[in-house]
Amino acid sequence: MSNNDVAEIQATLKNIGVTAAPEQIENKLKTLAQFKVTGAEAKRNATRSLARAAGVDPSALYKGSSTPIHVADVKEDGKMGNHESKSGADMGQYI
Repeated sequence: MSNNDVAEIQATLKNIGVTAAPEQIENKLKTLAQFKVTGAEAKRNATRSLARAAGVDPSALYKGSSTPIHVADVKEDGKMGNHESKSGADMGQYI
């Protein structure tokens, strides 16, 4: 893991109100590396673990600021396609 990874994890945690020292993050990443967890999975695991340890629900990491809309409200061409669904009886050929 690089210093960039540590800084990225630290910034992600800060966005949800969690303060973590670079040493904490590095230690967590080193521990994960001992179990051969590296790359994106290690970053994800370290971030969620440190959030949990601070008493913050890790799902807060994935809550966006988008505004929900109803499908019926989408009217722009090219933004929504018409999709047909097969009934359970029709799906038999795919099982």
